[in-house]
Amino acid sequence: MVEALQDQAQSFLSHLKLKVSIDEQALQGSTDFAELHHKTPLIQDTLSNWIQHIVEVPTLQRKTPGKFLLDLAKTYELLHYPLIAQICCELITKNYQSEREVLRDAYIYLAEQLEKQGEPLQAVHTYQKLNELDLDKHIAFNRIGLVFMSIHEFEQALINFERSLQIDPHYLQAQINMGVAHQSKGRYPRAIQCFEAVISKDPAQVNAHYNLGIAYFCIQSYDLSLESLNNALKLNPLLLDAHYNKGVVYSQLKNHPLAIYCYNTVIASDPKYLLAHYNLGVCYFELLDYAQALTCYEKALEIDPEHIRSHWNLAHCYLILGDLEKGLRHYEWRWRHNELQNKQKQREFVKPLWMGQLTLTGKSILLHAEQGFGDTLQFIRYAIHLGQSAAKVIIEVQPALKSLIAMSFLGGGALDHSGVSCTDWTVIARGEEIPPYDLHCPLMSLPFALGFKSVSECSGTAPPYLRVDDGLRELWAYKLEFLLQQKNLIDSPENSKLPIRDSQDRTTKLTSLCRRPRIGLVWSSGYREDQSETWEINKERNLHLRDLEELLQLPFDWVSLQIGKIPNQELHDLNQSGWRGRGLLDLSTEIKSFADTAAIAQNLDLIITVDTSTAHLCGALGLKTWILLKSNACWRWFLQTEQSPFYPSARLLRQTQKGDWSDALLHMHTELEALLAEQN
Repeated sequence: MVEALQDQAQSFLSHLKLKVSIDEQALQGSTDFAELHHKTPLIQDTLSNWIQHIVEVPTLQRKTPGKFLLDLAKTYELLHYPLIAQICCELITKNYQSEREVLRDAYIYLAEQLEKQGEPLQAVHTYQKLNELDLDKHIAFNRIGLVFMSIHEFEQALINFERSLQIDPHYLQAQINMGVAHQSKGRYPRAIQCFEAVISKDPAQVNAHYNLGIAYFCIQSYDLSLESLNNALKLNPLLLDAHYNKGVVYSQLKNHPLAIYCYNTVIASDPKYLLAHYNLGVCYFELLDYAQALTCYEKALEIDPEHIRSHWNLAHCYLILGDLEKGLRHYEWRWRHNELQNKQKQREFVKPLWMGQLTLTGKSILLHAEQGFGDTLQFIRYAIHLGQSAAKVIIEVQPALKSLIAMSFLGGGALDHSGVSCTDWTVIARGEEIPPYDLHCPLMSLPFALGFKSVSECSGTAPPYLRVDDGLRELWAYKLEFLLQQKNLIDSPENSKLPIRDSQDRTTKLTSLCRRPRIGLVWSSGYREDQSETWEINKERNLHLRDLEELLQLPFDWVSLQIGKIPNQELHDLNQSGWRGRGLLDLSTEIKSFADTAAIAQNLDLIITVDTSTAHLCGALGLKTWILLKSNACWRWFLQTEQSPFYPSARLLRQTQKGDWSDALLHMHTELEALLAEQN
C-alpha cells in the first residue's frame, strides 16, 4: 500500500513539474516560498484535478479523499518535498472539513511548517484554528505554549499550558512543558513540583524524570539530580542526553573519571555529539592531560568549526604546551568567548584593527588594555616593539595603571635600555579622551600581530621594562623604614628613631642601617565586582592567610602588599583573634596605585605572591619574586618549570596536588630558612 502511494506520488510529481515548469529544487522547498507564491494556485488546481482521478483508483477506494490526501502529504514529506505536502494539507483545510481527525492533523502539519519557516505567530494563529473548530483543544493550547517557549515568551507559554491542563488535567505532556517553562525562568522549585506531579501520576514518564534531574542540578542538589537521571535511564537506556547530563553532574562534583565514562558512553552511540567531546576535553584539561584535551577540542571543532568554547580552550592547551603559533591564533577567539561567557562585547573603534597586515611607518597606533591588570602588565612589553616603526604610539590602560605606565614609557627607563626611538608616546587612562590615531590593536593581540611563533620570541623585551620614578621610590624607602620601626620590627636599639633629613641624606642613612631582610606578601588574587562570577575560580589561586602563620614567625620584616576588600577583611579578623602573624605590616590603606606598589616592592628583598597582578608587576620590574601557583595554573607559567621565560627574576613554586598547598609551603619554608642562614 505504501509503495503504491509512493508510485502515485512520483507519477504526479513528474506530471506537476511538466505542467508548471518548476524545477526540482523549487519543489523541495529549498528556495524562497514567496518566489513560488504566484504559482501555487496552478499547483493546487493541478493537484485537485489529479485527486479527482486518483481517488477512483480501485486499490485506494476504501480511503476518504481527505485521508488519502493526508497520506499523500506524509509521503511527500518523507520524499523531502515539503512544499507539495503543504499544499496537500491546505487542500484538506479548504475542502474536507468533515473529516475531523484528518483536518486536525493537517492544521498541525501546517503550523509546524510555519514554525520551521520562522513564522511563530502565524503558527499560533494556525493552531488556534483547532480551538475554533473544537478539535483537541488541549493539544492546541499545548502546541501554542511550545511555540511561545521557542521565542522565549515563557509567561505566555505558561498561560497556554495551564489552559491545556484545565481542559484535560491528565494531559501530562502539558504539565511537563509547564515545568520546563518554570525552569527556563529560574523557578526551579515550581519546576520540580510539576515534574514530581507527573511522576506521581505516571512513573514511566521518561521526560519527567530527565527534566527533574536537570532542575535538581540547577539548585545544586547533585545527588537527587543523579538519582533522577538514573531513573530516566532505567526507562530508556538510550537517552543520550541523560548520559551526557550525568557527565555534567560528575564534572561539577570534580569526579572527572566518572564524567569521562559518561561522555564516552554518549560518543560511542553518537560520535557527532558536540558537547560530549567538548566536556570530555574539559575533564582531561582539569586532570592536566592537555594532549588528550587537545584531541577532544579538535574533534569538537570538526563537528562545529565555529564552536567558540572549543577554540578558546584549545588556545589554552596549545599555549600551555608551548605551541604559541597555534595557541595565539586560537586565542583571538577570546572576544567571542567573553561575549558568550560574560556578556562583554568587543569595543568598537572608528579606525581599522591592526593585526600586522600594514606597515606602521608614519602611522599612529592606539594600544588598549582589555582584561585584568596582570594581563596589561605582561603584554605592555610588546608596545616597545612598535616604537621602532610607528610615528606615534598611544597606550590606553586601566586608570590604576596609568601613572606606572606613564613613568615607564614617558620617563626614559625601559625605553632607554631597549634602544627604541619613537616620535611620540602618549599614555592615557581608559575613559579619557583618545587622541587622533590611524590604527588600533588590543594589547593581548600584539604577539600574534607581531608574528611571534615561539616562546623565546614571545618573551619580548627582557625585564625590567617598567620603572618607577626615583623620587617616589626614595619616598617609600623612608616611609617603609619609619612604618617598620613603628611596628618594632627592627632589633637594633640605635635604629629606634630615624630623623627626617633632606632627600640626599636620606638614602645614605637608610642604606647604612643594619636591618633584617624584608619580604613582601600577597596571598589573594583580587575580587572584581564587575565579574563576581569569576571569584569561585580565582579562589583556587589563593592561600588562606592562617596557613602562613608559621612562615610569619621567621625573623624577616614581613610587609603586606595585599589590597582588596575580602583579603584585608581576612587579615583584620585574624588580628582581632590574636593570631601569631600580627607582625605583618599592613599597607593596604597606604597603597593608592600600582606605582605605589612598585615603589614599595623595589625597597624589599623578596616578594612572595600568588598568581595575581603583583606577580606580573614584580616580574616586569625585574625583582626577586617567588610565585605560588596552583597545579593547573594559567598557560603563561607553562608546565613543570621553576623558571618563567617572561620573568627571569621570578621563581615558580607549584602545588604538587590539586588544591593542596602544603608541599609548596614546606618548600618555601625550607628556602626561607636557607636564606636566613646565608644572611647570617
